[in-house]
Amino acid sequence: MSMNTEQRLLDVLNALLKDKGHNVILDSNIGINNIPNMDSLFFLEIVVAFEKEFEIRFELEDLASQNNIKGFIDIIESQIIWWITILM
Repeated sequence: MSMNTEQRLLDVLNALLKDKGHNVILDSNIGINNIPNMDSLFFLEIVVAFEKEFEIRFELEDLASQNNIKGFIDIIESQIIWWITILM
């Protein structure tokens, strides 16, 4: 797992939480349901923020199976690798 991808993702997530009034620092081991303020709307905010940060699009089936932050990192990195191989 790329530390750069992980750190960027966590920075986005922590900024969203700070905007919601939560002064917490999360790591990639946290489960989705353990994120403060988590509900379906906040989940969508997180997804959109990750898509903007990494210039990717998540598939619905990928989102439905996510239960922790590491899963998002894996999806993002696999999409980045896929685009690199396509462009080479």
